[in-house]
Amino acid sequence: MPKLSDTSIPWDDYFGRRVETRQRYQITIHRNSLSGYDRKKVDYALNSTSPRDAIRRAESVLAKGDLSFYAKEFLAALIISAETDINL
Repeated sequence: MPKLSDTSIPWDDYFGRRVETRQRYQITIHRNSLSGYDRKKVDYALNSTSPRDAIRRAESVLAKGDLSFYAKEFLAALIISAETDINL
């Protein structure tokens, strides 16, 4: 059984299908479960291309304010995921 920290090995998704390995920040973006309203507010952060870019964009969106609780929590999770990817 592969370790969770090993991102070079493919893993199965919830339905048992093989999924290409992705970095944590990409998984966080893909499985955001935000409402349409919140998704529009954080759209800039959803288009991140690297962990450092995700942190920069998320902090930029957070600085603008006017976000719901769920959008703020998503951006915090995105920052944590990206920082983990950078530190591995």
